[in-house]
Amino acid sequence: MKEEQNNRGLKILIVDDVADNLSVLSSLLQAEGFRVFAAISGNLALQALDTLVPDLILLDIVMPEMNGFEICARIKERESLRNIPVIFISALDDPQDKVKAFSSGGVDYIGKPFQKEEVLARVKTHIELAGARDKLETLVESRTHELLENQKRLKKTQQLARLGSWELDLVNGTLYWSDEVFNIFGLKPSEFVPGFEAFLERVHPEDRESVKMTYLTAVKDKLAYDLVHRIVRNDNDDIQYVHELADHVINEDGEVIRSIGTVQDITNLVTLDKERQHYLEKFKNSLEKTVIVVSATLEKRDPYTAGHQRNVSELAVSIAKELNLSDDTISGIRLGSIIHDIGKINIPSEILTRPGKLSDLEFEMIKTHPLHGSEILKDVEFPWPIAEMVLQHHERLDGSGYPNSLKGDEILLEAKIIAVADVVEAMSSHRPYRPSLGIEVALKEIEAGSGRLFDEKAVSACINLFREKDFKPFASS
Repeated sequence: MKEEQNNRGLKILIVDDVADNLSVLSSLLQAEGFRVFAAISGNLALQALDTLVPDLILLDIVMPEMNGFEICARIKERESLRNIPVIFISALDDPQDKVKAFSSGGVDYIGKPFQKEEVLARVKTHIELAGARDKLETLVESRTHELLENQKRLKKTQQLARLGSWELDLVNGTLYWSDEVFNIFGLKPSEFVPGFEAFLERVHPEDRESVKMTYLTAVKDKLAYDLVHRIVRNDNDDIQYVHELADHVINEDGEVIRSIGTVQDITNLVTLDKERQHYLEKFKNSLEKTVIVVSATLEKRDPYTAGHQRNVSELAVSIAKELNLSDDTISGIRLGSIIHDIGKINIPSEILTRPGKLSDLEFEMIKTHPLHGSEILKDVEFPWPIAEMVLQHHERLDGSGYPNSLKGDEILLEAKIIAVADVVEAMSSHRPYRPSLGIEVALKEIEAGSGRLFDEKAVSACINLFREKDFKPFASS
């Protein structure tokens, strides 16, 4: 009953020229709470779609006037309908027909006669996937808007920046401050006789020694300096952040006789930057959680590889840390690897889970998943090149990989790392067509391809994790 309530309001369009099929499918889906619309021909379906925007379309292939391939292609031409998942449901069982179905824009293929449980499972899975994708796009758009607004505030603050000037005469020790410097320090000219030591008294105690040594070193070396430090205002003891720029006047004897500089109150900028970093971290965390949901939804279609993407992500992140990559790069690798196989939503589940050997044609279908994954992600504005990582994770250094036969530096470092993790996890895990080959066999495989197929540093880091650092593989799966 709860699942039926969750489905309520979700619209499904069924297109089939056989009235009995329409009746059976409609009854099945209506019983699950879906709102069902039926069309007995392609033309009627396209007319209905002028006003109807369904959540999913079930589409027959062999129909008079217009076949299912043509109907799907026409649907995908419309911007408003392009992202609606289309599941073909047909008695055609020729692999070429299945390839054509996916090429025309379908996301799945159900054979006739169909099992009711299979239809329901696939319909719910693809609606859930589409919903997760829409949420991801909405989240990215919202967070991007927040970041842009913060950038606008930062720019406005810079325009209103408070900037003062100072000059220190090293011959007589006199320090001149402009009125704005007095304002920044919360001082009145009548209350303070500027001097270098008096200035240091207003510097935050934790910064005082470093400010003093920076200035004295700059004078000794006759170099300009650029320094950010804290001060304590005189009027209310508030801590402010200031940015100093200074250079020196040198006499004919090569001696520094005067220092001239500016001081700017950047407290608001520092505060905004901290806020921006806070929002950025929230944004990245939200992205990661959403991507994990998408990854988990995908793995429901293929129980034999459940956890594969999470395992690859765990190992890829560990390799990246071993290579001392930046935290930001590691965050990108974490997200890219956890959805590296997202393109497999366009591959029939019976191919993904088949225990026997795949035909050449079926393997060619499998090899399209990086391209499909890239297409799904290309319009999502991640802070990292996620779509490129997904597209390139089966490329190899010598150009023998797919889909674009890239070589060497044409391949992203992130994709090279994911490729190593992907091979090791796949070979050391159980698959429908073979048992696990073991971690040592997997390590020997990447070791043999190091520098030719796989990035040497990534391979070395991976092997070091297992053989030297006792990496415990895939504990979370």
